[in-house]
Amino acid sequence: MNVFVGAATLAGAAIPSRPEALPAPNVRELSPAAAHPDAALIELGKQYERLLREEVPLQRRSHRLHQATEARQNEILGLAPDAERSAPRWGVEWRQWSDAWETARAETGYDKAWEAWCQAGERSRDIGRKILRIRAQTLSGLLVRSRVITTNGDLLCKREPIEQLEREVRAFALRYQA
Repeated sequence: MNVFVGAATLAGAAIPSRPEALPAPNVRELSPAAAHPDAALIELGKQYERLLREEVPLQRRSHRLHQATEARQNEILGLAPDAERSAPRWGVEWRQWSDAWETARAETGYDKAWEAWCQAGERSRDIGRKILRIRAQTLSGLLVRSRVITTNGDLLCKREPIEQLEREVRAFALRYQA
């Protein structure tokens, strides 16, 4: 391929002499992410995945501390650590049961762990809500939406998550079938 441009070609070209005479570039067209029809969904999906990576360990920690709190509560009440969780079954007054729970919660730090998990979950669900408001144009966008439905669909969807996912896939297939 010949890269050389002849003098006649340059002489006939209309090149503005001042920079302000050049048209402003369309930043959206220059951005590689914006070229994708589901760029917004994909970007939100990346944020969602990052937030899930923060949320899951907090959820596990909260669950572990909840189990430790239950065991400590049973210990305070003089029950076996793995006793069934029912105050009336063991002849324990509700007030004793509740006081033992409050004491155990304070000792294990369960409240702080639960609160941290709830806050992380709310951040990921906020992004999930944004994702579910955007209609997928491509399979990549549909995968982002399906990830939200399968991880938080029970809290974010009006239907059962599996029904919502099936509905999404069917609608997507029908749109692009024709």
